[in-house]
Amino acid sequence: MPNKFIYRGRDLSVSIGLSLLLLISVPSWADKKPKTRAPKESDTQTFKVVVDLISVNAIVNSKNGDPIKDLTQDDFLILEDGVPQKISHFKVEVAEGVTVPASSKENPAGTEESVVLLSRKIILFVDDYHIEFGDLARLKKAGTDFIRNSLGPDDVIALITASGKNSTELTKSREHVISNLNNIFPLLMTHRATNDCPPLNDLQASSISERGEEADEILKMPEPLQVCVLDTIDCANLSGTFNRITIAANMCVSAARGRNTLIMYDSRRTLSSVQALARRLKSIEGPKTVVFLSDGFLTRQAESQIQEAIDAAIRANTVFEAIDTGGLRAYVPGGDASSSITTTAQSFAARMRMDRDEAAARQDALNALASDTGGHFLHNNNDLLAQLKRASQPSPVRYVLGYYSTNSTRDGKFRKLAVKVNRPDVAVTARKGYLAPRGEEAFETAKNNDLDEALRIAHDLKEIPVTVGYHITHLEPSRTLLAVQTRIDVRKIRFHKRENRNQNIFTILTVVYDANGRYVDGWETRIDFNLTDPGFKNVMDEGLIAQARFQLEPGSYKVKAVVREAGETKLGSATKTIEIMD
Repeated sequence: MPNKFIYRGRDLSVSIGLSLLLLISVPSWADKKPKTRAPKESDTQTFKVVVDLISVNAIVNSKNGDPIKDLTQDDFLILEDGVPQKISHFKVEVAEGVTVPASSKENPAGTEESVVLLSRKIILFVDDYHIEFGDLARLKKAGTDFIRNSLGPDDVIALITASGKNSTELTKSREHVISNLNNIFPLLMTHRATNDCPPLNDLQASSISERGEEADEILKMPEPLQVCVLDTIDCANLSGTFNRITIAANMCVSAARGRNTLIMYDSRRTLSSVQALARRLKSIEGPKTVVFLSDGFLTRQAESQIQEAIDAAIRANTVFEAIDTGGLRAYVPGGDASSSITTTAQSFAARMRMDRDEAAARQDALNALASDTGGHFLHNNNDLLAQLKRASQPSPVRYVLGYYSTNSTRDGKFRKLAVKVNRPDVAVTARKGYLAPRGEEAFETAKNNDLDEALRIAHDLKEIPVTVGYHITHLEPSRTLLAVQTRIDVRKIRFHKRENRNQNIFTILTVVYDANGRYVDGWETRIDFNLTDPGFKNVMDEGLIAQARFQLEPGSYKVKAVVREAGETKLGSATKTIEIMD
């Protein structure tokens, strides 16, 4: 049973199965909201622009498939909707034992400079909402072999399922992960049977449901509905029935709408789990590899969730390696449940074509998650063990690029990206685009999600150096004023330069717990920076101090301060135990 608590007016349920090792701790919360200080119009440092760093992972290989190791920031060009963008962040990540030329580490002035060694933190993500019994059986066998025989002594591995059932922590305990893997069962709600009538595949049901068109003449119908009607006349024995086309069409539309509801429900559940996992992986230092294992699923109405998951993964330094566990699919007469009922050669040919189209559509999300985060999409192969071995090996060299879009409109629209390299005969793998944020609401949602995750984590986050100090003032015999100072070292934080102003947004959340870990009180502050260079230098030299005040009774308390900056969505936190005496 998930733990439940109320925070910021929102009902949050935390699945223990999605916690990674002992990194996630779930306190008991009271039904309270933290106090919030909103920026005042008179604040000279307040500005209305929300900073959004667009992050892009790029893998560059030669025409022979060998990794290109010696690229610098000047070798890359990023186009957003055809418009060149200025790259402000550049980082090279290499696998252990791989060396890169010194020139690759030399970045233009004012940009990030680092080379990071990649180590293996492997998370097997099993999509138990979208995997057939037979494919799961093959995965259990291959996965057991992989975990026992293909991991190094220092590798850590976790098992996460889309449903949260049988999930494990990041651990070196191989047998614990294997045991949980073998306890997984498919939860697919839309499994097709050979006697389904009307016979529909997922893409066909989605197409019919979206258009909802009906017609009395078969030739006026769109092909997905036309094929369904012909098959339904056959399977429902309507050939001698008056108005058989209308009856069959009504049956098809009704069945398609019901099936599509289940399809989208399962797809959104899987993507929600992926988003939650990506956000939580942000708290684990170093690069991570998520091996996404699924038979695939449709995402025609969930594109925004895919893009949000991709963005969260990139910001969490996480690569998705996707494996289609369905393996090599053959399209032969009678080889698919939905193709076993046909009335004409035309219907049969259309059914085969639609089944192939459906298989391709079900792979779109897997391909996007992998290619856009810098991983690989492995499919059309029945050797799951070989695919697991390949997926667990990170690309030898990965380039991490970041830029601030010249298009500051927060309209929620999809923007196409193209990453180019000024070298001949190379192949570049990078995300194909992203969804622009939509107004302040998107900013607030992302901020709240990050803060919530940071509060759940037992350890302190180090992306932003944070320390906590306090001062106690006794007001009366049973009341005390606790002043908590959160000190923030911003020297490692990048500010966005726009029109000679240095911009960023900091959110500081200070929460007080009692000795039993129960929520007592909270305070949230937002600081908007729009600084000229002299003011920016002062902030760099002196840092920031945010203060929150609480009236408390004598006792033992734990204070946790969480800091988030908006540009790169970095997080820092610090915890202090405080004793208030009578």
